[in-house]
Amino acid sequence: NLALSTMNCEGCLACLAAMIQFETPHISVLTKMDLVKKNKRFMSRFYEPDARQLVSELDHGLNPAFSNLNQAIGGLVEDYGMVSFWPLNCLDSRSLELVLSHIDNALQWGEDQEPKEPTDEAAEDAE
Repeated sequence: NLALSTMNCEGCLACLAAMIQFETPHISVLTKMDLVKKNKRFMSRFYEPDARQLVSELDHGLNPAFSNLNQAIGGLVEDYGMVSFWPLNCLDSRSLELVLSHIDNALQWGEDQEPKEPTDEAAEDAE
């Protein structure tokens, strides 16, 4: 369980560092969800990292000398509150649509386009 906690912590910090350094809109995608056959509820806890749970798992598995470091890492993740992951199952079209819609939302794709009525599209196709 400690290995999962440290990987979760590493992933959160890598995403947070990228968000802060690049200053561009992006999303974090948890890939290869098609390989997860069992324990999908267990995996859902990684989508929205809970800093308190992360710190308690790290404190439980590591030397007590690292407690202050664990608290600082948890505080950093909690203070920014920007880290979340979107699961991507390449075999599930709904999962692909969800990730694509979040990408479009992050990039604000299509917000500057005028909305079209369905009849306008049919008229354009006829021309």
